Amino acid sequence: GLAVAAFADPATLGKLRFGCDLPAPVVPGWKAFETGLVLAALPQLPLTVLNSVVALCKACTDLFPDVPVTSRRVACSLGVTNLAFCWFGAMPGCYGVGGLV
Repeated sequence: GLAVAAFADPATLGKLRFGCDLPAPVVPGWKAFETGLVLAALPQLPLTVLNSVVALCKACTDLFPDVPVTSRRVACSLGVTNLAFCWFGAMPGCYGVGGLV
């Protein structure tokens, strides 16, 4: 990306600053919350439930039969993670079974 920016506009290199930026909490307004709910959260829900909860629990049970895994624990963990990170501007996400298998 740096090479493309330098090629597209060489003056860009002079504007760059290097350092570390910490995330700042983001408190969305009602309109942003409504838009995010309708356009991001609700469409993600079926995929999240099937791939990140149901399939993950099934794969865990198949691969690790001695380790108790419940869909309630997985769903609660996922929900807490999404609620915690949304205040830092993160998009809703799911663990997904692909990382396990």
